Amino acid sequence: MKQQRFQTGKAPHVTVKSCAGDLIVRSWQETAVLVKGEAAVEEAEGGLILTGRNDLQLMVPAAAHLTIEFISGDVLLKNLDGDAYLQEVSGDVVLVNLATVKVGTIHADMAVRNVNGNLGVEAVHGDLAVRNVDGDFACQALYGDMAVRNVTGAVALGQVSGDVSLATVNGAVAVGEAHRDVNLQNLGGPVALTNVHGDIRLRGGLSAASHTLAAEGDIVLRWPADAPLNLTATAPQIKNWLPLEEVVQTDDTLTGRIGDGATFVTLKAAGRIVLKESEMVD
Repeated sequence: MKQQRFQTGKAPHVTVKSCAGDLIVRSWQETAVLVKGEAAVEEAEGGLILTGRNDLQLMVPAAAHLTIEFISGDVLLKNLDGDAYLQEVSGDVVLVNLATVKVGTIHADMAVRNVNGNLGVEAVHGDLAVRNVDGDFACQALYGDMAVRNVTGAVALGQVSGDVSLATVNGAVAVGEAHRDVNLQNLGGPVALTNVHGDIRLRGGLSAASHTLAAEGDIVLRWPADAPLNLTATAPQIKNWLPLEEVVQTDDTLTGRIGDGATFVTLKAAGRIVLKESEMVD
């Protein structure tokens, strides 16, 4: 495989205009960029501009700033401290150990692990798996399933066509529209799910704030028996096994509280609402 080496300094701006195959970018300790594969390379002020004819492998300084405009194949980015921006990728994307990341349109699946900053995504046409984001995570449109775990900031989702799983999110959670089921566990901020076409399942208590969960299907709430709760549930059928106090129940609405009731939860379901006890989630 053809190799080209360019001395760039510690934090170059590397732009990949296009690549007709797969792209792999990793960091190394050199203050240079090593290009493996057939590519036209233009040395610009502050960095490089590349156009790949087939597969490309790049070794870059860890602090490099990376811009990827269009890739025909798959993309792997690993161990980068500089910001990364991916505009459009036709294949799968894997991102591991990065700083702040912005993503445009991914036409296949995407997997992200260990982001030391914010993660922003415009659209993913396949599935999306995200784990360990030390910042906020936002996704405007997802056409497959989503699994998100360990986010220190907020999670904001626009439209999701598949199932959603959110676990261990410290900040606020907001979902604009979810077409299938939503599973929630260990959430630390206010929750707003107002347009879920499938079921909602929540396991664990919530913060001392106001939370709204609305589903066209069922809602199953597994709540710790010793966690504060001020509950309003509205559905054609409500089954309650929680030790609620001051319960008032009509044909389609149940209200009650646990403890000081500082956590306000409003549930609205077109199907059933099921309230069960659960041990506190770590």
